[in-house]
Amino acid sequence: MPNLETSIDKGSLPDRNTPNLNSTPRGQLSRKLLLAAIIGISFSLRAPITSIGSLAGLIHDDLGVSNGFVGFITTLPLIAFAVCSPFISKISDRFGIGNTMLTGLLAIVAGGVLRSYTGIIGLLIGTALIGVGISVANVLIPSIVKLKFADKIGVVTGIYITSMAIFASIGAGVSYPLAIAGLGWKFASLVWAAIAMLAIFAWLPQRKLGTHAQATAVHIKIKPSSTIWRSPLAWLITLFFGLQSLNFYSLTAWIPSILQSYGMSPETAGYMALWFQLIGIPASFLIPILASRVKNQRTIVAGACSAYLVGLIMLTFLHSTPTVVIALLLLSSGGAASFSWALVMLSLKSRDAEEAIKLSGMAQSVGYLLAAIGPTLCGVIFDSAGTWSLVLGLFLAITLGMAVTGILAAKREKLFH
Repeated sequence: MPNLETSIDKGSLPDRNTPNLNSTPRGQLSRKLLLAAIIGISFSLRAPITSIGSLAGLIHDDLGVSNGFVGFITTLPLIAFAVCSPFISKISDRFGIGNTMLTGLLAIVAGGVLRSYTGIIGLLIGTALIGVGISVANVLIPSIVKLKFADKIGVVTGIYITSMAIFASIGAGVSYPLAIAGLGWKFASLVWAAIAMLAIFAWLPQRKLGTHAQATAVHIKIKPSSTIWRSPLAWLITLFFGLQSLNFYSLTAWIPSILQSYGMSPETAGYMALWFQLIGIPASFLIPILASRVKNQRTIVAGACSAYLVGLIMLTFLHSTPTVVIALLLLSSGGAASFSWALVMLSLKSRDAEEAIKLSGMAQSVGYLLAAIGPTLCGVIFDSAGTWSLVLGLFLAITLGMAVTGILAAKREKLFH
C-alpha cells in the first residue's frame, strides 16, 4: 500500500450551505485582480533574460569582458532556476504564497539595479538574483492557478504563457534599439526592473494569499508521506519538461549560427531568430485551453513532437529561405506547444495547490538544469565535429525522448495512487 498523507484545509473546504464565493461580485472582482497581477508578473519572467542576448556586444565592449563571460551571464538565470526551484515549496509553506511571490519580485528589481550599475561583480550577482526571483514565480504560478482558477486552468495558463512569450520577444527586440538610441545598455537593461516594480504594485493586494489556508490546515498522517520525487508520473512530467527545455534553449542559442553556416547573412539569420520566437505565440495560448478540455492528452503530445521532428528534418536537409521559414514555424509551434502542455500538466495532474508547488519545483529544477547544459554541449559538439549535423541529430533524439515520456505521462491520471 503506498504511503499517503491526507491534508484537510479548514479554510478551503466548502460548506454545502455556503455559496461559491467566486460567483459573487466581490469574488469575481478578486479573481480579475489576481489575474491582472499574474499577467503583470509574466511580463518580468523572460524579458530580463532575453534582453541580455541583444545587449551582449555592448556589454562586452563597455566592461571589457570575454564573450565566454557574456555567454555565462545568459546561462546564469537557468542555473538559478535549477538550484532554487526545489526549495520554493518549503519557503512558501513557511511564509505563504503571497509573501514568497512578493519577495521574488523584489529580487528581480534589486537584481536589475545591481546588474546595470555595479560593474562586473554586480552583473554576476544581479543576474543571479534576477534568476532567483524569476524561479519563485515560475514555481508558484501553476499552484496559484490550481488554487484560485481550478475551473479555468487552461485559459489562465494560456494567458500567462502568452503574455510571457510576448514580452520575451519584446525584450529581445527593443533592448538593443533603446541602447543605441543614446540610453546605453545599462538603462536598456534597467527598463525590465521598472516593469517588475509595476508588477510589485499589482501584486501587493495578494500578499496574504495562502497564509490563511496554511494557518488553518490540519494534517492527518496515515503513514509517512510520499515525496514528489517518488512519483512515476512526476518523473515523466519532469523528464518531458527537461527535454523540451533542452531543445528550446539550445535552438534559441544556436539557430542564427546554424543558418549562417548554410550561407544566410547575419542580418537575415537575426530576423529568422526573431521569427522563431514570435510564431509560436498562438500555440502558447491555445494548447493549455485545449489540454484542459480534451481527455486524450496523447494527441497533443504526438502533434507537438511531430511538428518538432518535421521541422528538424527540414532544417537539416532543406536550406532555402522559404523552407527555413516553414521549418522554424514548425519548430517554434512544436516547442511552444510542448512547453505549454508541460506547464498546464503541473496544475491538471496535481491534487491541490500544495502538490502543484512541489511538482512545479521538481520539474523546473531538473528541466532548467538540462536547459543550462544544452547550449554549451551543442557548442562543444560543433567544435569537435565541425558540422551542425550531429547537433541536429541530437535534437531529433531528444524529441523522440519527449514523445515517449509525454505519451506515458498522458496515460496516467494522478501523481499518487
